Amino acid sequence: MLARRPEDITLGQIVRLFEVHTDLTECVSSPESCDPSIDCKIRMAWKEAAQALYDKLDSTTIADLVG
Repeated sequence: MLARRPEDITLGQIVRLFEVHTDLTECVSSPESCDPSIDCKIRMAWKEAAQALYDKLDSTTIADLVG
C-alpha cells in the first residue's frame, strides 16, 4: 500500500530513497577525489547527464507507469 497517490510519487523520489549515491561518477559527487576534476570537461558532461536523468525521473510518476 502506498502512503501517497501514485500521481504524487516520482521515480526520482524512489531512486533517491534506495540509492546511496545519485551521481553517475565519483568525480561528480567528490570532485576533491580527482585533481583535474574541478575544470574537467568530462566531469561537467557527467554532471549534465546526471541532471538530465533525474529531470526525467522527477517528471515520471508511478501513475505514468501503470496508467
